[in-house]
Amino acid sequence: MPCHFVDRVPARHKIVSAGEHVKLGSFLRVARESAGVSQRELALRLNLPQSYVSKIERGERQLQVLEFIEVCRKIGIEPHTFLRNYLSTPQETETVRSRSED
Repeated sequence: MPCHFVDRVPARHKIVSAGEHVKLGSFLRVARESAGVSQRELALRLNLPQSYVSKIERGERQLQVLEFIEVCRKIGIEPHTFLRNYLSTPQETETVRSRSED
């Protein structure tokens, strides 16, 4: 029996915010730079245009799980190590102060 759950979720609903894609891309950039790998070199290793790597790092392109694993490995970091570091970083939250606190 086919799963029709996906058909019922409107396209405008997102599970992951754009900010999370930016954060992930930023972490990938830091990992790449720490490994001494340029965007151009990573693009060559992945057989992708350099502009694609740039868009990933800016959060403009979303990675599927298997793509993420390949990017990590081409940088030279194991995906589980990357994720452990990523998940241990505190989430950025906006702090709203009332006027009485000022």
